[in-house]
Amino acid sequence: MTESELRYYINELSDWDKDSLCIIVFSSASELVKQQLIFELKKKAVNENHWLSSEEFDNLYQTTIEKAIENTHKRILNTFTPFTPFTDMDVNQLPAFPIDSLPPVLKDYVLAVAENKQVSPDMVAVSCLAVVALSVQGKFEVLPLNGWKESLNLYTIVIAPPSERKSPVLREVTAPVYEYEDRENRRRAPEVDKFRSQEKMLVTAISKIEDELSKNISGRKETFNPSAKEKQRIDEEYLFSQQDNLRELRKSAVYPLRLIADDVTPEKLIEIMNENNGKVSIISAEGGIFDIIAGRYSDRPNMDIFLKAYPGDPVKVDRKGGTCVSIECPSLTILLMAQPMVLSSIMENKDFKGKGLLARFFYCIPNSLVGKRKYRAAPIPESIEAAYKDLIFSLLSIPDTDKPLIIPYSPEADLLTEKFYNEIEPRLTEDLEEIGEWAGKLHGNSMRIAALLHCCQHLNKSADIPMAAKTIHDARLIGLYFLEHAKAAFSIMGMGESQEEKDAKYILKRMEKIEEDCTTVSAVFDLCRKKEGFKTMEEFRPKLDILVDRGYIFIESTITGGRPTEKIYINPEYRRLKAQN
Repeated sequence: MTESELRYYINELSDWDKDSLCIIVFSSASELVKQQLIFELKKKAVNENHWLSSEEFDNLYQTTIEKAIENTHKRILNTFTPFTPFTDMDVNQLPAFPIDSLPPVLKDYVLAVAENKQVSPDMVAVSCLAVVALSVQGKFEVLPLNGWKESLNLYTIVIAPPSERKSPVLREVTAPVYEYEDRENRRRAPEVDKFRSQEKMLVTAISKIEDELSKNISGRKETFNPSAKEKQRIDEEYLFSQQDNLRELRKSAVYPLRLIADDVTPEKLIEIMNENNGKVSIISAEGGIFDIIAGRYSDRPNMDIFLKAYPGDPVKVDRKGGTCVSIECPSLTILLMAQPMVLSSIMENKDFKGKGLLARFFYCIPNSLVGKRKYRAAPIPESIEAAYKDLIFSLLSIPDTDKPLIIPYSPEADLLTEKFYNEIEPRLTEDLEEIGEWAGKLHGNSMRIAALLHCCQHLNKSADIPMAAKTIHDARLIGLYFLEHAKAAFSIMGMGESQEEKDAKYILKRMEKIEEDCTTVSAVFDLCRKKEGFKTMEEFRPKLDILVDRGYIFIESTITGGRPTEKIYINPEYRRLKAQN
């Protein structure tokens, strides 16, 4: 058949036939239905164009299909908005921890442990900062400006998949803390035993007197016996005096030292803090504490102590029996090693986001060495291990005072502090807006880091020596390191993007079930409608339009004899991008 005959045939086809041809080629119908449609159209063409043999029709029809596919593809590709894919943070391109910003003792130790355990130095460095924080929290604080104070406790979380040797690293860096705790508790043991015995005797005596008075009052009728009234008066006075003695004893109570807790309930955490000068730390190789905060052991979330202990706001808790636990200046340090899936589950908890708990954490996503680790690694040199242990012991040995001591700033440090503030502040409404709550705390949290570095250098003299400008410089570098890792962490949690973008990504995820390059709006809606916010087409359509604007899909309305059908064409560029990833 000549080209003119082909054109003649195509032109002679009715509009219905042309529509049928498009349906055959581009519909997502089954192969059986397609073959039936082709057969019907073929029969119609042969009957209407009697000069055309069946074989000629087959050749003509194949050519027609090829031309239709080519022309339709060109038309659709030209209709797509330029492809602008969503960009996810590449965690493999995150900056490394600025090891040179650490004091020499910590720097040497971090590198030695990282080599010995065959892990990223980032994991060790962040862990060591948390150990320093638990050692000096409640003892010092900084005042960048009058009326603005920063405690020295930290909330940190290291995000790493299984088999990254998180537990061995924690055991290594916390070993001096447990050793110090054990030594101190052996020293305190006689005083603790004495206090507990005295407390027990007073509690028992008070209980007996209360029981006796209760029996006398409930077991006798109204009496005017002077001697009985006098005995009651004497018993009551004795009871009150014993209660006074118990209160005085508890003011100077001696409890075992507790520096580290694990997955502990909020109620138990407050009790431990109350017995340890209002402070403690939570260190765990898992992220189970988030489940506890979310209400694993209760019917509602309980994060009050975690919110208040970070800035050091007073905590008061009423106990059963009418007693009250009051901590004037609580201080809590947290170091968690969690898997990425923990972050994903955190995202689903509205309380964590709404109350600002996640904005208090420093996040670290260390580069994985899995697949490149050596079997025989160098041991940690004894001198380096001893120097780290001496540092932690020295910090833990600094005595507590009624109020934290203030670390002063040198004039040069003060200027750098202001400069860093002015560097961060404008960005809170620009590139950092999506994580503005976290970024708004970056400057203050970096001042905490600066104070910890200062304490490592000056130990118990930290409040007597002004902070140097270099310390602020080093803290700034560490703070900017945490900024980049926070961006990645919030990206993993889906909190560094708008709700509209999350919804559009959800639609893309559901569309992965569709193998064809073409589907319908109603089919995609059916895949998504069970999710909150997708119940009606009115809710669904604006989110779908985001994918149109980004060039992921093109929507075309077609009429095939009934009511209009909205077809969705999936951009081949998106398919290629997914295949590459």
